[in-house]
Amino acid sequence: MITTVLTYAVPCVALYYAYLGATVVYNYWKTLYVEAKPNEWLVVMNNGKMVSAGIGMTLMRGPFDTVAVFPSRMVKVEIKTQQVTIEM
Repeated sequence: MITTVLTYAVPCVALYYAYLGATVVYNYWKTLYVEAKPNEWLVVMNNGKMVSAGIGMTLMRGPFDTVAVFPSRMVKVEIKTQQVTIEM
């Protein structure tokens, strides 16, 4: 009777731990996938240097990359200038 229980218990325990390990690996893999919306900037830095940047990007980052996502806005800049003379 004990051998029958062990015959089924050991593979079940092994499958359970394999499932837990696969779940941990899958959840870690999901954290490496980064996606920015079409109205957001995505900046990827590694060791203090910019690796890539863009609006609405999707990428798989490396394990040591730092990612920043922030909103982008269309801003119209209007500049008015005057000629500088001695009188001014």
